[in-house]
Amino acid sequence: MTVLGNSNIVTQVPAIEMEDLDRCDKPRLNKPFYVILQRLQIGVLFLGALLFLAWCCSYFADHQGSKFKVAKRLGTLKEPEDAETFKALEELTIIKGAQRLVGLKEEAVDKAEHRESEGNGRLPGNVVPYHYNLTLQLFMLPKYNFTTRGNVEIFIECIEPTEVIILHARDLKVESASVALLNETTENKWLNNTTVELDTERQLLLIHLNDTLESKSRYILDIGFYGIINNLSVGLYRSGYIAQDGNTSWIASTQFQPTDARRAFPCFDEPALKATFRLNIVCEKTAVALSNMPQTKTESLDEEWKLVTFMKTPRMSTYTFAIIVGDVQPFKKEKENIIQIWSRHDMIEYGEFAYNVTPIILKYLQEYIEVPFTMPKLDLAAIPNFLHAAMENWGLITFDETALLYDPSKLGMESKVFVTLVLGHELAHQWFGNLVTATWWDNIWLNEGFATYYEYIAVDHLQPEWNIFHLFIATIYEVMESDSLESTRAMASPVQANEVLQSFDEISYLKGGAIVRMLQHFIGEEGFRKGLKNYLWRYSNKNARENDLWQNLNLWNRNTLGIKQVMTSWTSQAGYPLIKIERNYENRTAEVTQKHFVTNLSDDEDEEETTKRQNEKIWSVPVTYTDGSELDWSTKTDFWLASKSDTIKNLTDENTWIIANVQQVGYYRVNYDQDNWNLILEQLIENHTVINVINRAQIINDLLNLARSDEAEYALALNMTKYLFLEEEYLPWKAAFTAFKYLDTMLAKTPGHDEFKEYLITIMTPLYHRLGWSAELDDNDILSKFLRKSILKWTCNYDNPDCVKEALAKFHEWKENSPENQTIPADDLEIVLCTGIARGPTEDWEYMWKRYLKTNFKAEKNTLLKSLACTRETRLLRKLLKRAMNSSSGLDLKDASDVFLYVAGNSYGQDIVYDYFIRHMNEISFRFGSFAFGGGNIVERVTASMNSENEIEELQSILKGRKTSVREIQKSLKLALHRSKSNLHWMRNKYDDVYNWLRENKA
Repeated sequence: MTVLGNSNIVTQVPAIEMEDLDRCDKPRLNKPFYVILQRLQIGVLFLGALLFLAWCCSYFADHQGSKFKVAKRLGTLKEPEDAETFKALEELTIIKGAQRLVGLKEEAVDKAEHRESEGNGRLPGNVVPYHYNLTLQLFMLPKYNFTTRGNVEIFIECIEPTEVIILHARDLKVESASVALLNETTENKWLNNTTVELDTERQLLLIHLNDTLESKSRYILDIGFYGIINNLSVGLYRSGYIAQDGNTSWIASTQFQPTDARRAFPCFDEPALKATFRLNIVCEKTAVALSNMPQTKTESLDEEWKLVTFMKTPRMSTYTFAIIVGDVQPFKKEKENIIQIWSRHDMIEYGEFAYNVTPIILKYLQEYIEVPFTMPKLDLAAIPNFLHAAMENWGLITFDETALLYDPSKLGMESKVFVTLVLGHELAHQWFGNLVTATWWDNIWLNEGFATYYEYIAVDHLQPEWNIFHLFIATIYEVMESDSLESTRAMASPVQANEVLQSFDEISYLKGGAIVRMLQHFIGEEGFRKGLKNYLWRYSNKNARENDLWQNLNLWNRNTLGIKQVMTSWTSQAGYPLIKIERNYENRTAEVTQKHFVTNLSDDEDEEETTKRQNEKIWSVPVTYTDGSELDWSTKTDFWLASKSDTIKNLTDENTWIIANVQQVGYYRVNYDQDNWNLILEQLIENHTVINVINRAQIINDLLNLARSDEAEYALALNMTKYLFLEEEYLPWKAAFTAFKYLDTMLAKTPGHDEFKEYLITIMTPLYHRLGWSAELDDNDILSKFLRKSILKWTCNYDNPDCVKEALAKFHEWKENSPENQTIPADDLEIVLCTGIARGPTEDWEYMWKRYLKTNFKAEKNTLLKSLACTRETRLLRKLLKRAMNSSSGLDLKDASDVFLYVAGNSYGQDIVYDYFIRHMNEISFRFGSFAFGGGNIVERVTASMNSENEIEELQSILKGRKTSVREIQKSLKLALHRSKSNLHWMRNKYDDVYNWLRENKA
């Protein structure tokens, strides 16, 4: 069963027959006349062969035709002459019968026919696709101008009678469109006078019919179209790179998630509208063509063109369909298994690591999930220009080069771990997202949350010595910080068609993963795996909603509360709870209460209204706890808190601490009465290793955030950080640094910043001496390596003389050696280069810029670009920002947007980048506003330090006066305004507390 969109229509889509796919105006054979018809068929085939030979003769006689030939549905094609063809698509409507162009106004459309799509931008669901025959020809440089011409046959079934077919199209020129009734006994009946309208605002293609499509009937929708191979890194787009011969080579690739398949060909571009695909690619003979399925054959069309045909896909969503055409090379000439790595020629040697670990991860996931990987092959391709880390296209996963290619001589352990985790994530998607797909984007956490959690499960099996789940828990600290803002959203919040991209955020990924982990722990691993296996088998090649998951997991639930009751409270409500445990030491009980935890308070909010809003939400919370006498760090749920408050009894004595949320398996923060906090502090100072390392990290991160939100005193929180002087584990320090970043930002322009830097250098000193520049660490001890990098980074950035001296010496060593003969450990390089540029002359910065332009290895370019943003010279920072706005400077769009983030992360650059942003906001909004998350990320990072009345008034004025010119980033600006008011509240109410504590606790 397939649930279509939000139309509440459930239909069984019948299995498609091969005759349906290959038949076009061809009757089905009847048994009584089988022999006669068979002979007629042979005659027709013979006649067809003669006609084909005659056509070939005329084809080769026509020089222009030979240049632009496309087989099968395309016939003889010409490349679109210029880009002007695509500038006014909204004005063009083609009437198939009359073969003429007419202009249609929106009022001409029968609104009643597709009224269901009016409010939310969704397709009406009156027709659904079940198969696509797509033929696409790509015209690329150096001979052509990045255009396409194609033809798509879409086999559809009518669910409700309609006179208009509505599907998606964007940046396409429709050349022709016609509809035929599929008939099993007679010829297909073509309908007359089909009229096409392009609604560019809603990205819809409306095909108006004079006849009414009948319910339960099947039709062929045949569309000819032109398109472009854009430079936006979405849809079907181009990537260029300088090849070894010095010439520019080009790769056309696709990024269809979430809603950009419609840029490549007309389609029903919603995740629930799954169909099979049969693809024909016409490309130059020198190009490689890849797609989701293996090739079935390659035919030469002439001296220039070839036709590549691919196997039919399983039922899949349009966003997981993928195409690559261009100059790419395989890692192995002869495949050893179903896996192959692809990249540009000069990078392919760096695919070895991915080639070796991918089969291990894939095999383990199949065994762990107990559902087989069903595709006949799996290609992993590195794309030079890629907006994200990777995309899980079924059978053809695409990656940014930094996320797939690994050079151990140039890259450190952090890059190796990153590549491994991305591989785990995308391979997990082959089940969570591809095999079973969320019905709509409001449940995208079903794809991304599970893929996030299972990437760590897979990598933990591959490299158990890495202790990789500590890195997973570290991501929970990050998402809990943003999820405590009033501006956060619920995991399953409604998603409008024009807001889909915004659902691909840390709530879907990181919070989704954390909730899946919590769910597994309170059900139990065995029951969780059984329920999940049942869910995946039941909805294979189909779509699902979260309730479908709850039903399958509930079969193995042994808790007093039902899975749906518990989980709906976590997916339908924004934020998370704060659990307060107030002990009664005389009778050994405690009152346990919950309320919504919020950090971004502001002075213009009504305190009573805020409290009321916080108390309205109730979660079903699996509470775990232990105490200093038992030290039971198991994660089995001790009791459920499904109301505002409850009481626990038979606690330990008054001299022994209790700690809740054991190993932080629950997605919530915990607060205690003052006496219990003091008992925990005493334990940390006396012997911190008695407390589980995950809970040590939780205590630090919770308490610093409680202080930020008026739930605890900063004196208590900062006193707790004193124990870090003794801490040698990665996770507690990571938890602290995540919270320290906010303090660093708020204090940056105040006298308290010097005091803060001095305090942090003091507590970091033991680790700096133990892990510093010369420490020998085991290659697989990644947590120590990560901790070492953090300590060196904070210590050098805070101007520790010894750290800076050593870094500068290494920087000069790096400059003097050739790029091929580097001796600086790859794990240290980022800190060395940043420190060198921060304290070096202009000549060093210019040298770094030249190195950036010359370097061809993407991961290395990223390191060089980060270091350029470390300079403390105002003139150079402004120069870098100007280059980010210049499309011919050598910075691609992703690197250009990253420049703003890197400069904003430099305390010396915060005012500079903010001033530049204010003065060039319109241009920034235009350049980066529609670029994935580029515009929103820039606004968030550039405005993060705003905490004064003048800055807030300036931002308010901008929001009032520039609504149209900055519409791409307007929502981000509103969030920034709210966050800035919260920062101002902190400065007025918390700054003095922090500053006084720092002065009183000087070393």
